[in-house]
Amino acid sequence: RKARAAGIIAFIIIAILIGSLLAYTEEWPPVSVVASQSMTHSREWTPGTLNVGDIVLVKKVTQVPGSVITYVVGRNTGYESYGEYGNVILYHSTDGLIIIHRAMFYLYWNGSTPEVQGYHDQSWLKVTNQYVLIENAGYNGRNLMVPITSFNGKAGFITTGDFNLATSTDYD
Repeated sequence: RKARAAGIIAFIIIAILIGSLLAYTEEWPPVSVVASQSMTHSREWTPGTLNVGDIVLVKKVTQVPGSVITYVVGRNTGYESYGEYGNVILYHSTDGLIIIHRAMFYLYWNGSTPEVQGYHDQSWLKVTNQYVLIENAGYNGRNLMVPITSFNGKAGFITTGDFNLATSTDYD
């Protein structure tokens, strides 16, 4: 009898934990595993950053871009997560893979003029009709230049992995 009661109590506790997790994240599955090095800050495990094998909560975004703090906005306000300015987001690539990257900026258009959320003539950020340039970006201080002419009329987040920013010019 005691073993059965303990089993029922354990089941109830697990159900409450999973239910609470689902209520908080509003996503299924509520967690994801970091599977690549695109967000690492070193080839070795680094505390306070995302490392291969880390488990992260997947929280539903209800207001775009408002509920996501980009690198640009975070750099303006001092907000950091996982060792760098801005939030990290998960999304599905066109191949169906789950990608976890830092939201660098939110691009939208005012007619034919590109706008970047949080841009207020900062010396380290340049927005033109051809590209957006973030100087001294990321943990290693590289410049990130994103050609934007192919995004004309489209709105969305431009993302990159922290490690990608440090070692290449890849962005999505």
